Amino acid sequence: MNLGKLIKKKRTLFLFLFLIIFTFSYFPFKSQALSEYSTPSINWKKEISFDPEVSFIGGLGIFENNQGEIIVFVQKLKQKGNENKTYLSFLKFDYLGNLKEEKEIFSVFSSFPSSFEILDVIQTKEKNYLILVGDNYSGVYLIKFDEEGNEIWKKFFQGLLFPKIKETQEGGYIIVGNRYNNSIYYQKIAFLKINREGDLEWEKELKAFISTFANSFTVTSDNGCLIGGWTKAHSDDYPQAYLVKANSFGEKVWEKIIPPNYFTQVLQTEDGNVLGHLKCK
Repeated sequence: MNLGKLIKKKRTLFLFLFLIIFTFSYFPFKSQALSEYSTPSINWKKEISFDPEVSFIGGLGIFENNQGEIIVFVQKLKQKGNENKTYLSFLKFDYLGNLKEEKEIFSVFSSFPSSFEILDVIQTKEKNYLILVGDNYSGVYLIKFDEEGNEIWKKFFQGLLFPKIKETQEGGYIIVGNRYNNSIYYQKIAFLKINREGDLEWEKELKAFISTFANSFTVTSDNGCLIGGWTKAHSDDYPQAYLVKANSFGEKVWEKIIPPNYFTQVLQTEDGNVLGHLKCK
């Protein structure tokens, strides 16, 4: 069973559960042709409506807990005059999609509509949740919640652009994002190591040319990091695909530049090689 997808609308959230039936009963599937799978069918569909004062909703993060319940994190925006308030809600559903619990777990005021948003959310090995929420300019909050949506701790990191977070094999966390490089027109990659209590262990910056941007990253088997994105030698240049490997201390091991493209996603395969998705200009 594959927990499906969220579709965001103005005040309504649609939750789907897709039941995937395979024509064979063993894994891995990577050696099998796609034609050997049957077409996914919708097992059920639920519609969740919110307060009319909510002007926007967006879902990011759908998980299954130890009890087989479905956990969804939802961002809501309420506007009253010049005041904008962003809420982060924790929704719990049973396996049939019936809403069991909804509670607000974080809120922040902002001067611009939708300036604060959920940037990333993961479920940890211990079945807790880590959420990055921010405005991509002043900074981001990293918040850890338990399985019931109760806050464990909250940290703030200044000036991170479009960050993503992943858990390491040792139980810590790596955040990869971007920072301005002396100008709003140039960026550099920010690479942070966080322990289980949310404390910053170290922070490193990576760049190739005048502007370097991270789009995707993955934690490697040695607790290092593979980061894919783009770099530019001059502001008016086309992006060049940038791939960099860092060790568990954030030190650059090697880097590759492939013009004129950029990486949208990277991962490490089981045999230690690198698989990357390039978008070509």
